[in-house]
Amino acid sequence: IHRNNEPKYHAMLLRAEEHAKRDHKFRIWFSAQDKPCNPAEIAKKPEHLKAKLDRFLQFHDQRTAGIPGFCILCPGLQMRVTEKIIKNSKITILKHTPCKVVGWDLHPADRRNVNECERFLDYLPRAIYVKFENAEWRVHASMEVGVFPLYPVERTWELNHDTGVKVVRKGFTIVPDYASTAFMIQGTTLPA
Repeated sequence: IHRNNEPKYHAMLLRAEEHAKRDHKFRIWFSAQDKPCNPAEIAKKPEHLKAKLDRFLQFHDQRTAGIPGFCILCPGLQMRVTEKIIKNSKITILKHTPCKVVGWDLHPADRRNVNECERFLDYLPRAIYVKFENAEWRVHASMEVGVFPLYPVERTWELNHDTGVKVVRKGFTIVPDYASTAFMIQGTTLPA
């Protein structure tokens, strides 16, 4: 449990990776894609813009409209959604609901066999499949009960509130569930 979102974001990534390493699981890393609404407001030169876009990936999900800059995947990894998801009248997933990764669908260019323990994707996954415990709904007849496919979404976030500089981020509204702020966790009972 952390006081602020910045240490929480870095701690949850680190702890998720440690969890995957401890269980000897293959790890996949990917990053969100940022596109400034007006690149000239951020940097004058392309190389400066690239450096700033790389820096934006380190911002926590609360600052970037619920889409983290970096994310990790491995089978069974505990995650939580960062926004409310309404699929239909029977399927509503509330913000911060915990889930577990059960699979993913990678971009064709990233579908190569590797024998490493860890790799970084060149493209966003096409979908991430997560399972919500105690769910009684089924999205498709071909899927297990409680399994939900998450797809990349685009959200606009404000880089600077004073100047109104905005950035469009494409990614997933999901984060590893291995750290929290004291504000979010207050009133909750958790196992030691």
